Amino acid sequence: MEPLLPHAKVLLTMRDEYSWAASIRATIMYSTSEPSKLCNTTFLLRPLNMEKRRPADADQLFELGMGVSPEPASTTDQEAWQTPCLSFRERVPPTDRLLELPSEPRLAAALPVSGRPRPQPSEEFPRLKRHEVL
Repeated sequence: MEPLLPHAKVLLTMRDEYSWAASIRATIMYSTSEPSKLCNTTFLLRPLNMEKRRPADADQLFELGMGVSPEPASTTDQEAWQTPCLSFRERVPPTDRLLELPSEPRLAAALPVSGRPRPQPSEEFPRLKRHEVL
């Protein structure tokens, strides 16, 4: 299949696997009284009509689907983090089309992508993943 824009640049922002896994745990998953159990997975299973399953089944399906285990610093986290990056690299050969940048704001700001100065935002980016909102 030919790409629609074969010469377009593709930007892949990279986040380290530890902060990525911590973010997944803090926003999508959160611990109940037993650390090995997950909760609040029903909304992810609703499109599959699986929300009526036992919570243990939902937790296992969530872990399989998301690729993130409830245990910190597991190899599953690293594999789940690397999968989308590898997929992008396969689709966009590592030529001058693929630009990889760290998502850490200070590092990303230091690396010019287009050669033009970056416009400064007029207001702070909204923080939608705050715990008060959830």
